[in-house]
Amino acid sequence: MNLLIINTFLEFTTVIIIFSCIIQTELHKHLKNIITAFIIFFSQVIIQFYLYRTYNINLPDTIALLLVLFIIFNETLLYKICWLTVYTLFEAVTAYMLSNIIFIFLNLLNISGNTLNLLAYSDITTFALFIACSLAFHKKCQYIKHYIDLIEKRNYYLIIFSCFITLILLNLSQIFFYEDIAQILKYIIILMIFLLIITLLITTTSFLISQYNNTILREKDKINQKCLEMEQAFNKQIEQKNNDLRAFRHDFNNHMLTLQVLVQDEKWEQVKNYLSKLSIIHTQNFYISTGNIIADAVTNQFYNTLDNNILFKTSGYFKQDCFIDGIDMCTILSNLLNNALEALSHLEDNIRKEIYLDIDDTKNRISILMQNSSVNYDGIDTCNIQTTKTDTINHGYGLLNIKNTIKKYHGLMKIHCHNNIFTTFIILNKPLPL
Repeated sequence: MNLLIINTFLEFTTVIIIFSCIIQTELHKHLKNIITAFIIFFSQVIIQFYLYRTYNINLPDTIALLLVLFIIFNETLLYKICWLTVYTLFEAVTAYMLSNIIFIFLNLLNISGNTLNLLAYSDITTFALFIACSLAFHKKCQYIKHYIDLIEKRNYYLIIFSCFITLILLNLSQIFFYEDIAQILKYIIILMIFLLIITLLITTTSFLISQYNNTILREKDKINQKCLEMEQAFNKQIEQKNNDLRAFRHDFNNHMLTLQVLVQDEKWEQVKNYLSKLSIIHTQNFYISTGNIIADAVTNQFYNTLDNNILFKTSGYFKQDCFIDGIDMCTILSNLLNNALEALSHLEDNIRKEIYLDIDDTKNRISILMQNSSVNYDGIDTCNIQTTKTDTINHGYGLLNIKNTIKKYHGLMKIHCHNNIFTTFIILNKPLPL
């Protein structure tokens, strides 16, 4: 019975660690949730102890595990059911393989053992392996959450169904393995069951991979469409600015003469108002040039949407033969600027709001520096800052999309925040010719 209690404790621990470390589901930050989860856990242990002592049966942990996950973690119930089912399948397969290997090994050595204890020890070993792997791969699994969120909701039902059928087939194979029937027939039945399991898993995995690739292609198509729309809007803006600038230049001498007359007559208030109107015309004609049409489209469209209380400065230029693909340029700059704007939205009105973009394009390398005013993130892991938007499925992947793009250019990204200035530094390397 002690082994069953240890198993229960380890299984609950394993599931919580997997959800927090690998799947990276956020915890509810309420003490009552944690206390309720502990009560459910200890109730499960007591019920298991009573049923085993009284009726010699073991109660499955699945319902209690689901309740604990529902109370402790965020996300939807369907999401938790799906990944709990996946975990249960992995645990069952691993424990089944270990127990069978140990069982065959003991039979070869003519050593008899308690089957229940054998299964319990294989479960303990499985849980220990899962916990160790979850903790070891925690920092390397930062993209898993992103890939999981790209799975469509309807596909969760497919995953649950596939895992459920696989578990039934796995249990059938266990029954036949320990049944006293002809060896050849037993092995044929078990082999057929395993072939069905493998076929089902491969089919489900292939379908999910194809769905994931379709999602990525749709996202790329959206980016392409966005680039085209931005270029068209940018061309219209440039045409309008050029017309406004020609009109301003045409009337420039008249403006100077008017100002001279007002100054001679010492009408300082009218001079002030007139200069204020001229500055508005100058601002409307202001144009940011980076040397790259996509970068110009992104930065100018961004600049035109800013409030007057936000200072936006740029420096540096891209070369004419810039090696960054247009879509990648749009992905990097638009996400950097949007993240900076989101950071400014959380600042108080009395705080100075600034965004600074610096570009350095050399022969084989491009560096991009983005700095913006920000709340204080000192002592916080800035690489994994979560979005504050309520729609976490469609938002919160700005930095992740940038990282994925940087990989194509074998580059790097450094992020830090100091004295309320959030800095993102990116280096992109020119791909080697094929």
